[in-house]
Amino acid sequence: MRIRFGIGFVVTFAVILSSLAWTADAIGAPLGTWTLTGNMLQPRGYHSMLTLRNGRVLVAAGGYQGQALTTAELYDPTTRAWSSTGSLNVGRVFHVDALLADGRVLLAGGQDNGASLTRTAETYNPATEMWSLVSPMNQGRTYATAAVLTDGRVLVTGGAGAVYLSSSELYDPVADLWTLTQPMAAARVAAALTLLPNGRVLVTGGYGPGGVLLASAEIFDPVTGTWTSTQNMRTARALHTATLLPSGKVLVAGGGLDPVALSSAELYDPSSGSWADTGPMQSGRNGHTATLVLGMVLVAGGSDGSPHVPGSGSLASTEMFDPSTETWVNAGDMSTPRYHFAAALIGNHVLVSGGLSFNYLSSAEEFSLAVTSDGICRLAASLSTADAICAHVKSIATAPNASAKAGKLEAFDNFLAAQSGESIAADLAALLSRLAQLL
Repeated sequence: MRIRFGIGFVVTFAVILSSLAWTADAIGAPLGTWTLTGNMLQPRGYHSMLTLRNGRVLVAAGGYQGQALTTAELYDPTTRAWSSTGSLNVGRVFHVDALLADGRVLLAGGQDNGASLTRTAETYNPATEMWSLVSPMNQGRTYATAAVLTDGRVLVTGGAGAVYLSSSELYDPVADLWTLTQPMAAARVAAALTLLPNGRVLVTGGYGPGGVLLASAEIFDPVTGTWTSTQNMRTARALHTATLLPSGKVLVAGGGLDPVALSSAELYDPSSGSWADTGPMQSGRNGHTATLVLGMVLVAGGSDGSPHVPGSGSLASTEMFDPSTETWVNAGDMSTPRYHFAAALIGNHVLVSGGLSFNYLSSAEEFSLAVTSDGICRLAASLSTADAICAHVKSIATAPNASAKAGKLEAFDNFLAAQSGESIAADLAALLSRLAQLL
């Protein structure tokens, strides 16, 4: 069957399926693959890594054997190689970062090379590959959290100074001005910030004085500059991840403070201000990363809470959360266990770099989703014809030989031909778009 999408563009869907390099499906088979790239020039952990507007990835600052680094480097996805770029004015670790609306990168606060709190902030210009000091924050802070607002300002909250901080401040990159705003109700270190679809910001968890894990959550309104409490999470946690899903809900996963590494996960619904438990991860972890990839959430690495000695402590395992089923699927193991590392989305691949695995790491690797019948079924899950498409795709994938595969493809073509033109065309257009992003 030939389905027409737009003027003059014709696609034979079954032919596209027949050309895919199918990966054999198996119970528990990884949903993707990890591939080592070139090593970074400098081992580092607790660093920044952000994808720039030009497609390259900037890694900057972080720690290495007691030093707060000034070095920065760039990753080229086409060559999978690293090159040095301009150095920071101030070495820093445990800082915050943000990609600004004009394409610059902001790094602020943290701990400097003298192991002292720093209020300093600086921006990286990708065009000149240079760093420039900007106005300092009102308070020095480590393990704070930051989020870019819809109006381009940057919200920085909490962290640790001389005491644990509840204060918040806003950076205006146009005016180069930091302004204190209303403090949070609770002082929080190692919390998580999430920008919501309505422009407000959700802060979750963290830990307070004495290392007490927090379950409380609050909402910041950029219009009024105020915080309001929302329902507590079901589980207290810090060093967790909080990821905005396409549905508008927020997935919170893992966390804890060693020796605690949580496997639990929960969903926040901004429309009702309520939390609900969802499927737990396959492994408890804190200090991990979470990245949204084609509507699913890839969680990687972290600490399992055990003592960090050679052979234990850090995790190589990764898993993906499927919002359509609220379940976690094995996504394969990284080549190197790592925690307190960094992750960045490049197209539909995820790059991870550095971190700790008893020693500081310079290695980096990329994750890509595998093209399996399970994977295609997941991509089709939201479509009106999902069940039928999935059944045919499974049948094609498990055909024992070329002749049988041709017969299955013909059966699928006949199924498509029997469908209502407009509805099936819309479904296939959506699925083809998602498949194209993988291939």
